Amino acid sequence: MPSHSAQETLIRETSAKAGLDISKAQDRCQFFEAHAEAIATAFFGDMNGDHGERAPLFVGSVKAVVGHSEGTAGLAGLMKASLAVQHGVIPPNLLFEKLSPRVAPFYQNMRITREAEA
Repeated sequence: MPSHSAQETLIRETSAKAGLDISKAQDRCQFFEAHAEAIATAFFGDMNGDHGERAPLFVGSVKAVVGHSEGTAGLAGLMKASLAVQHGVIPPNLLFEKLSPRVAPFYQNMRITREAEA
């Protein structure tokens, strides 16, 4: 089971290895592809919190469209996120109707798009 602290450590270490300083607005994540756990969502909500004016954090999840594809679930999300970056478009979250109460407390600056955004 993934843990909040393990995911936070992974995100911080990966960002640092990429030369990013997530305390700076220009280096913070702008889009992430969720993979069924609210843990990462909670961390990104914390990470993007209380930094004054900030751009929204766009959240996507391909699982709502393709279902859980077991061993390839992560690959489907990675492909969707990669295509979003390549084309400079935040894809819509098809079939999204209601925000989960588990995620709602961390949603202040997050956006779940219903239409593609450039």
